[in-house]
Amino acid sequence: MTSIAVITFSVDRPKLLFNCINSVRCQLGDFQIQHYIFFPKHSKVRTYCKSDSSLQLIEYDDFNDNHLARKMALLRQMALDYIEEDFLCFLDDDNEFSNIHILSLFNLIQLHSLEAAHSIRYLVYSDGSLYSGDFFPWHPDSIRATEIYKWCIHNRVLRVGSPIIYDGVVISDDPNNFACVDMNEWLFRTEIIQKIGFDTKFTKFDEQNMVGEDDKLLSRILEEGVNFTSSYLPTVKYSLGGFSNMKSTEI
Repeated sequence: MTSIAVITFSVDRPKLLFNCINSVRCQLGDFQIQHYIFFPKHSKVRTYCKSDSSLQLIEYDDFNDNHLARKMALLRQMALDYIEEDFLCFLDDDNEFSNIHILSLFNLIQLHSLEAAHSIRYLVYSDGSLYSGDFFPWHPDSIRATEIYKWCIHNRVLRVGSPIIYDGVVISDDPNNFACVDMNEWLFRTEIIQKIGFDTKFTKFDEQNMVGEDDKLLSRILEEGVNFTSSYLPTVKYSLGGFSNMKSTEI
């Protein structure tokens, strides 16, 4: 039976984590799925998950790093060392998979002899309501966010009135090109992601341009010539938060 690792990093928000865990439990397909929950010491995650023997709970020493993307790159790289399953994917504790997420990506990989595949996602606010597609939610500067939003609409990454973000590779030197593949959307053959690894070095340029660890990983994937495709299915429910909820770039 094919084994699949799902890697989740959690903070103390049990309701969201339980929804995340339940979405993994509901996956269709004949797989042996191991769900790894990584959490910092002094977190309460072990307390409210300790009775669930299906979870692999892994505690780590937290470290202070105000650069979130670098911190996540370091954590994801650390997690790779624990994985022995055939395939792996990531799911943040505030997000959820639809029940066909893993199966749809696995079928693509097997059918086309690929090394990876990714889905697309639909966006919701913290209250569960759907994102409306009328602004760019990932940049705190309203002027830059509006410029990026216009590019995303023109290139069909975002569509007015739709909660779906059509993630994927868009080849363009335009500085407003924010097309990406989110970490929650990937399914990898384990050996390929362990071989490529995560880039943990971030420059001032990266910080100023909000380059994430998933952006750097996609660059490595393209440089290494990894064979992958998209399911074009919105099988990830992605929760917006923080400044993502500020509707400041509507045009």
